[in-house]
Amino acid sequence: MRKNGDRRTRIVRRPDNDVVPDDQDEAPADLVLRNSGLEGVTRILESVASEGADWIRHDQERRERWASRLFAR
Repeated sequence: MRKNGDRRTRIVRRPDNDVVPDDQDEAPADLVLRNSGLEGVTRILESVASEGADWIRHDQERRERWASRLFAR
């Protein structure tokens, strides 16, 4: 059993130099846009624009269906 103050040894391995993160070749602005949620918001706004006032009603119906499935026993 270890006691407080006992020394521990850790082995740290560094990645190979030829390892490149997936997003490194992506422009910083594209990376920010992809990870900001802006694309999801754009889809929602496009839906609202195309459906008009009915979108709110449809969204409430979707939420009610989701909630009823979530809490159904």
